[in-house]
Amino acid sequence: MRRQNASASNHHRAGILLQAAVIAALCLGICACSGQNEPQSSGHATDMVFIPAGEFLMGSDGPDAPADEQPAHIVDVPAFYIDRFEVTNEQYRRFVIETGHAPPRSADPREASFNWTGSDYPAGTGDHPAVLVSWHDAAAYAAWAGKRLPTEAEWEKAARSGMAGQKFPYGDRLELSQANFHKSYLRTNKLRPVGAFEPTALGLYDMAGNVWEWCHDWYRADYYRSGAAVNPQGPVNGDYKVFRGGSWMNDEPFLRCAQRGKNSPDHKSPAVGFRCVRPDGQRDTRGGSED
Repeated sequence: MRRQNASASNHHRAGILLQAAVIAALCLGICACSGQNEPQSSGHATDMVFIPAGEFLMGSDGPDAPADEQPAHIVDVPAFYIDRFEVTNEQYRRFVIETGHAPPRSADPREASFNWTGSDYPAGTGDHPAVLVSWHDAAAYAAWAGKRLPTEAEWEKAARSGMAGQKFPYGDRLELSQANFHKSYLRTNKLRPVGAFEPTALGLYDMAGNVWEWCHDWYRADYYRSGAAVNPQGPVNGDYKVFRGGSWMNDEPFLRCAQRGKNSPDHKSPAVGFRCVRPDGQRDTRGGSED
């Protein structure tokens, strides 16, 4: 009986993966031909990628999968647009100047090179991701830009680029040309300009590496076992906010699509930044003026 149950379970999982693969293929096909639905590019401000509504396989399973990524489960997400690039220092500076929001700074002497002087970012870093930003800072910028932070489900769906079950946004392997991550003596370990590495199949940059990206959701380790199957928003409260994608300081395993990072919403780091999303059909209230 135990053998029969295991066989049935395997067939069920295979069926879910096949369904997810078919859905993902359709999703990728729609994305590839959705140019007429995308905002017209005018620099980074309106440079967003359309992610169509539909289901995908979120999380991971297997003996090596972290407990907070289990179980892999089908999630249905409404259509949305996501920034093609991580928010840059130059974009964030315009937000700081217009709103009077406190500029990025850290009291840690090890992070002094990332500190801003007034409303000026460190010289030569205008096209670098904005870092030393807390979750609150990122959410405030997103609201100012007429957008919001992505949910975990939105972020992971975009990162998977229409592929079901792969480890990284590019497949099951990660090449040095595809992401900025710690690779010991093979490459100097430092933060890079946005868009310096290869795009994903959907045209998104730095979904793996460069900086972790804040998400909307509160973190709970067991959320995947009880969360909503349609447009999940995360727990209603918690101690930590989620960030995704890994950073220039991390080794390759931390850049997996399913990897969940977390920290206090007040946390600031030179390894954490963000990008924004906008639901399909929502008007760009700023008209791209932030860029």
